[in-house]
Amino acid sequence: PRHCHPTPCGHRGRTAFCIRDTTLWTARPQAPEHPRKALEPSDIACHALTPQGADLARRIATALHGTVYLPRRFAQDGEHAFDALAPHLAATFRAHSGHVFIAAAGIVVRGLAPRLGRKDTDPAVVVCDQHGAYAISLLSGHLGGANDLARHVAHITGGHAVITTATDTAGLPSLDMAARDAGCAIRNLGAVKAINGALL
Repeated sequence: PRHCHPTPCGHRGRTAFCIRDTTLWTARPQAPEHPRKALEPSDIACHALTPQGADLARRIATALHGTVYLPRRFAQDGEHAFDALAPHLAATFRAHSGHVFIAAAGIVVRGLAPRLGRKDTDPAVVVCDQHGAYAISLLSGHLGGANDLARHVAHITGGHAVITTATDTAGLPSLDMAARDAGCAIRNLGAVKAINGALL
């Protein structure tokens, strides 16, 4: 892209790119920022709030070998029960690398808002309606793997994945995904935004 060119970063064995004098490097694992790994389907938590949603959560969790979380009145043997949503989210949000919620997007946004950190550390979040018609990538679409998870869920339910990240909708690669797939860490996430913006 314009204003981007390879440049030595002064670190042996590392590759850097200079973007308007801002250095972004793809690093070895000993870098301070640990590289994000691709999302493991078996580390997915499936949550639901209604009886119909519970059936869909079980179906998705079975296909992904994930974990089911349901209100206590719906939970069956082998499923994890909760009494109230807020303390449940506080206990489970960081315990899984990905979450699928069969619930209204607004409920999920309000419940997770106090627990959000950074795009390079937050888990993937996908929201699905109780009919499975739409699987919406809501949080950590690239680095967290929510875009891929939404596609997996849509394949399971026979619905449609809703992806809103700009590079994906434009059919372009994104630097943060390239780094994640290569097992690299990104020191300057702001520079990634600049590169992706240049591509667009």
